[in-house]
Amino acid sequence: MLCAEAADNEHNVSSYFVERLGMQGELTTYTEGVLNGIPCVTLPAAALNAEGESVVSDLTLLPYYAWNNRGNAPMNVWFARDVATVINSLPRMANNVSGVFATHTYGNDDVFAIVDGVRPAHSFDKSIPRWTSWPKTGKTQQVEIRLKKRQAVESVQVYWYDDNGGVQLPVSWTMEYEDGGEWH
Repeated sequence: MLCAEAADNEHNVSSYFVERLGMQGELTTYTEGVLNGIPCVTLPAAALNAEGESVVSDLTLLPYYAWNNRGNAPMNVWFARDVATVINSLPRMANNVSGVFATHTYGNDDVFAIVDGVRPAHSFDKSIPRWTSWPKTGKTQQVEIRLKKRQAVESVQVYWYDDNGGVQLPVSWTMEYEDGGEWH
């Protein structure tokens, strides 16, 4: 069994799709680091990029037994056959959001959970995607949400995740917006 890790691929590994089964790939071997000597396969594929467009992008796969040796990062085993399946499987995101960026995202979390519109049942809800900056406790963190086009924002809702341990409510927070190159 093969899998894809974020370390080897340009796009979110869950956004790749492979339209044809049994296609030929290029077999190579890692030549350095902890995976030195481990084989990998690169296949022609496509992915949904951060702008929501389908783009041609090679997909690199490694043996399942060799994953999780290069830090916490996303991994995927099953891939969609078409872009529609990828779109339907990704978290819902506000229509006008072009990207979400954070100074730090914990490896098991998803920065897009910030804008996916899914409401948690309570502040310790583990059943839905979440974003945390753990273990960067006590340090200032920033999140930036970029919009595709200018729009009036009438309200913003923030729901804080608190596991009563490593991830806790912030002491304070502020929200700013950019208009004409100036922050307000």
